[in-house]
Amino acid sequence: MVIRIKILEEVVFLCLIYCPPGQQNNNFVTELISLLSDIWYGERVIIAGDFNLDQLLPENTDVLLPLLTQFKLKQRSQYSTHNLGGILDLILDSKLDDHCSWVPSPFSDHFVLVCQI
Repeated sequence: MVIRIKILEEVVFLCLIYCPPGQQNNNFVTELISLLSDIWYGERVIIAGDFNLDQLLPENTDVLLPLLTQFKLKQRSQYSTHNLGGILDLILDSKLDDHCSWVPSPFSDHFVLVCQI
């Protein structure tokens, strides 16, 4: 889901995503870059969601590099986001790089991420 919202005087391009486990992650990131390139007009970008791409594993951080580079994104979730471990849920932001926090969720095995926009 992609929405453009105005927060105070700033336009924010917000993209919420879900990548199913086991999907070809390189293809997913390439397709995401292509989609965003077609509809992005240079605003602040925030991409959040369940990437199912554990950022504690170096090979997975490399997969995201093209996306981070193209949109000048910083990864804000730095702690495990799943009750079995791993940073699967990400908040990528082109403006802020302060870390987000998390709280457990009674509805999911993923934690709720909390950050300032």
